Order: sequence, then structure tokens, then C-alpha cells
Amino acid sequence: MEGEQFLLQARDVAGVIDWIEAIQAATNIALDLDERPMPKDHFFLVEDGDVHDDLILQHKPLLPRQ
Repeated sequence: MEGEQFLLQARDVAGVIDWIEAIQAATNIALDLDERPMPKDHFFLVEDGDVHDDLILQHKPLLPRQ
């Protein structure tokens, strides 16, 4: 199956772990894409200033680190 793909780049190992945990948790509880509304917060797109005007997906952790 092919579809859209996203390249994620974390600042450090802790950021990678945050992404993995968030994605795994979300896949366990997520509704079918056709049945759920689009998210309105926690994620936003910003321009990275690249020549190609690429966009970077920024992630704000949902829970504070312990």
C-alpha cells in the first residue's frame, strides 16, 4: 500500500522517543481516517527557509517529560 509519507527529524534521541511513543499510542486508539475530524492543535507547519520552500512539521509534546 502506498500513500503520503512524512520525514520527521528530531533534535535529539529524547525527541525521537517522544515521536515513537506518540505514534504508537495514536495508532492504538485512532479512528479510521474517513471517520475522524482533522486535528486543530499540537501540530503546525512552518517554513524552514529552504530554497525549495519545504515545510517542517513541528511537534509539541502532549505530556511533560518526567
